[in-house]
Amino acid sequence: MRTAFVTRQKGKSMNDLIYRQAAINAIENTECELIAEEWDELTGAIKQVPPAQQWIPMSERPPEKPGRYLVTNCEFKVDWNIWINGEWLYSNSAPVAWMDLPEPYQNEVSE
Repeated sequence: MRTAFVTRQKGKSMNDLIYRQAAINAIENTECELIAEEWDELTGAIKQVPPAQQWIPMSERPPEKPGRYLVTNCEFKVDWNIWINGEWLYSNSAPVAWMDLPEPYQNEVSE
């Protein structure tokens, strides 16, 4: 069943609604024309979606703990780097944003 609804929020860009919590907040704070069952189904489905990884600008904050991270440098190239003792180990080009590395692929073994 396809359900359409119209939000009545002004000034929100689509990028604001991409991330999980922003989507939940938008739904909970928006007047929608949905019946209660559809509303519960929709918000329940969104809450089950794992949080999206997102780039964190260095101007916002550096990593909190030492480790390996994905980084984007000032040339907008993606690489990995190690954050240790409050600085990046490889400093060919200063990272402008970072994010946690994704979990490694797990091959599902059927028994």
